[in-house]
Amino acid sequence: MATETVTLRVLHCSGTPSERGRQQGEELRPLIEQGVGRWLESIGIRHGIDPDTYLADFLQKTTYRTYVERWTSELLLEVHGIADGSGQSFERMLVYSMLDEEWRFSTTHASGQAPGCTAVGVRAEGDRPTLIGQTMDIPALHDGTQVVVIHEEQGAPTQAVLTAAGMICLMGVNSAGLGVVVNNLSMLPSARTGLPVTFIERKLLDTFSVEEASYGLRAMQHAIGQHYLIGDPVNLVSFEADAAQVIGGAEDQ
Repeated sequence: MATETVTLRVLHCSGTPSERGRQQGEELRPLIEQGVGRWLESIGIRHGIDPDTYLADFLQKTTYRTYVERWTSELLLEVHGIADGSGQSFERMLVYSMLDEEWRFSTTHASGQAPGCTAVGVRAEGDRPTLIGQTMDIPALHDGTQVVVIHEEQGAPTQAVLTAAGMICLMGVNSAGLGVVVNNLSMLPSARTGLPVTFIERKLLDTFSVEEASYGLRAMQHAIGQHYLIGDPVNLVSFEADAAQVIGGAEDQ
């Protein structure tokens, strides 16, 4: 199989959450149109209904937005900014960032199972730092829209987020040396309430250490089954979270 290497676009954003969202929407508008267009087309084909009708049904039958407002209101402002800057509806861009949750919800409309990624971590030893990484086994419709968004905000660590244009996160690392990668655990309990995965990741990337991130992860109410691998320069922890519980962390390793 031939392997193609491409250079990812890197976008630097600064300012308030709304300003950083608008910068993404405006600068990445063609890529967002490409990715969201393919996504909406796939929804129409998969479910046989108007894509925006499906998205309205998703938002009406779940309370994810309520939890985003409660736990990560700044990210909701960022999504509003992305929508304004890209010319897409807010509802489209909000659900676009609920990747895993929409996959799970879709099983009530059509058969199928969410794709699953694989994460790996190497604990720090001697003068060698902690290493983490993952495969990104998501639908090919997102291929070609991958970007790295650098978020700079006063009083918070700078975040480098690998994502699909218009989506708030897939994985990331921050200037404190903390990184977060994930993989879907669709066999674990899920609910139509709780905080979606990408919003959890961005919240974790606002912390300065594995200890702080671990505390935050345990405090959140999770919507679906997901594995979180979190590392900083000297520590590595692994959590399995779902709608019923969160297990893992340093004490379980």
